[in-house]
This record gives sequence, C-alpha cells and structure tokens, in this order.
Amino acid sequence: METLSARKAGMLGVVAIIYITQQIGNVGRELDTPRLIGWAVLSVLILGVLLTNGYWLMPKAVRNVLDDELTQSHRARSIRIALTVAMLSGFAFYATAPGLDWGIREAVHALVSLGLGAGLISLAVQEWRSTRNG
Repeated sequence: METLSARKAGMLGVVAIIYITQQIGNVGRELDTPRLIGWAVLSVLILGVLLTNGYWLMPKAVRNVLDDELTQSHRARSIRIALTVAMLSGFAFYATAPGLDWGIREAVHALVSLGLGAGLISLAVQEWRSTRNG
C-alpha cells in the first residue's frame, strides 16, 4: 500500500506540472475544439481525484485502505485551496475586467484552471510529504 501511495504522490505531481504548463500556453486565447475537449476531460478527471481520491479501477477494498483519514484530510484541504484560488481569481478578474480583452469562455477557462491547478498542486505536495515522512 505504501508503494501505491508513493506512486500516487509522484503521479499527482507530474499531472500537476503537465496541467499547469498546458494552461500557461492557453492564457487569454480561445481554444480550438480538440484542445478544449482535452482540457475539459483532464479537468473533470482532476476534479474527480480531488473529490474521490481516484483509484477507480482498483478493487473497493484497496480503495478503502488507501483513502484513510490523512488522505481525506489532504483532499479536503486541497479542495478548500482550489475554491479559494478560484474565488480570489474571480475577484481579480472582475476588478480588472475593463482592461482584459477576454470573453466569458476565456475567463471561465482561467478560473477553472487556476482553481484545479492549485488544488492538484496542494494535494500532490501533501501526499508527497506524508509518504516521505512515513
């Protein structure tokens, strides 16, 4: 089980880096359909991991062992961070809206990406620290 937890922590970090770097290249521009679908699918998967701990293909007994109180606490903290970042970003976008040349789709894309990215980074760091500290 420790191996799965350590592997998950590393994988979360890799996915966070991929997600954030993809979104940096998309800031303020309208996405074509394949990129939009890719972003939406990855975003829904990240949200699913934040809400359920992932491991959807593992047997229920394994999922239950891996979803201990510490992991649930990490996910709860990460969801709070994701919401906070999304809300603060929304306030910033609202305050700077006259100077932004964005439509609603670009703003929503940025809000979702910032919130999920922050939540995913938070979860990856917390899980990595807990596996490292044993």
